Amino acid sequence: MRLMFGFVLGLHLAAITLTCMPASAKQYYPDSQITAMQQAHLNKAEKYVRARNWNKAQVEVDAIVSQSSNAENGKDLVFAAGIMAQKPTAQSGKLTRVLITAALTRKLDNDSLLDLARYARDTACFDLAKQAYDKLIAQSKSFEELIALANAAHKGGASDMTNLALEKALSLCESQPEALELVALSVDLGADDVARKAMKALADDQDTVQELIDLTEQTKIANMTDVTRFMLLAAMEKCKTVGDYVLVFNAAKKHGQMDIANKVRYRGRKLDLTNKIKQEQGGGLDEVERRAKEDLRRLNASPTGF
Repeated sequence: MRLMFGFVLGLHLAAITLTCMPASAKQYYPDSQITAMQQAHLNKAEKYVRARNWNKAQVEVDAIVSQSSNAENGKDLVFAAGIMAQKPTAQSGKLTRVLITAALTRKLDNDSLLDLARYARDTACFDLAKQAYDKLIAQSKSFEELIALANAAHKGGASDMTNLALEKALSLCESQPEALELVALSVDLGADDVARKAMKALADDQDTVQELIDLTEQTKIANMTDVTRFMLLAAMEKCKTVGDYVLVFNAAKKHGQMDIANKVRYRGRKLDLTNKIKQEQGGGLDEVERRAKEDLRRLNASPTGF
């Protein structure tokens, strides 16, 4: 009899326990950092969404927000937003918006912000996606973080955020290899304007003609003819010897920039003749310049290298 009473009591207690368990037992989310009560509200919200009972679904979503315990990282709200974003209706998108908006008020890590941006775009909350990307860019402090962010933004179809991440990465470049890596990535991601800025910044940092000529090979790979011309013209202005002019002349011909090649050839010939007159006549500078110009008009032969 006692055994039977104990058995019945055990069944009764088990029934009470099952009754008191949150509705989340039907749909349990391990490692989500969402509380048992929030899981219960989330399950109810999903049920009401399926039933198209939007008012009751709104009540459950509001409860999830009000019971959020992760004031620091907000991952419970990010998780709930991800679940709700899977519901392909305009009304469920409004519910997702409530969760994303609340989550954006928390201190989120980069992974959580990337998730929120994706959920926001999936539910056409593009203003919230921009807020998430803006926070990401603001808290990304290293070149590597910004490169990763640019890739993620491009994958998510956010071209404007891709450009912003790449531009901030450009401001943090500390070496030529990093800048060239940024150029290659910018071209791959369709951010040609950033690639051009990076190449022009590199050109400004070069001290010699040879360094600028070497960089034109990179612009050729990236198919940036305008930047190639910029570098060739910059190299021409740095020329101090006939040998420098020969380098630029050959590079201009190689890249098919014949107008620059002709200008460089003229200056190279002029310098070559000026040097010869200085050596042979020892005349003053004005006289040397005058005679060099006259000789350039007369001579058909090119100096060595042109």
